[in-house]
Amino acid sequence: MSTEPPEPVRIKMKTTPTAARTPFLVGWVARFPAVARRLLVGLLRIPPGDLRTRTFEWAVREVAAGSYNRQDYEVIRAVLPDDFEIIPSPEMNSLLASDSAVYSGKDEALGVLAEWIDGWQDFKVIPVEVIDLGDRRLLILNRATAQGAGSGLEVDQREAELWEFQPDRARMKQWWNWHEALEAVGLSE
Repeated sequence: MSTEPPEPVRIKMKTTPTAARTPFLVGWVARFPAVARRLLVGLLRIPPGDLRTRTFEWAVREVAAGSYNRQDYEVIRAVLPDDFEIIPSPEMNSLLASDSAVYSGKDEALGVLAEWIDGWQDFKVIPVEVIDLGDRRLLILNRATAQGAGSGLEVDQREAELWEFQPDRARMKQWWNWHEALEAVGLSE
């Protein structure tokens, strides 16, 4: 008996992240990080359906993108496991002080995110679509908008992130191209 991977569930985002203030439940995540991480693992075990879809939509919009846009690193630190890895796109990596292909550990990963956002004015990540790939993997298709802090250059970039939550690691791999990201997980636009 073979077990085929589940069919990906595509979730179109309906609203943009809360900008100015931290929503009550997101603040709760920062106050009780161990509980928040257990809930995240539990969420990944919920069978596909409406509850899982709506919960993923909220978590991506408010906890991930909303916290990043507010530069609320306390919330991000609370949710990320200690063994978190970030694999930035080559384009992003070329603009960072370090040129490591993988940034390992929560502190190093948060440092990279903070370094990246500090180079921009009014940096925003706007989730457009979340693709639940099953097997504890989510592909998030975003729009990233910003203005260069020194140059004033305006950017409106399609960006994608593959989030993997496996028993032995948690990581995020980034692309600056939706096509490449979708192709990497066996999908198309």
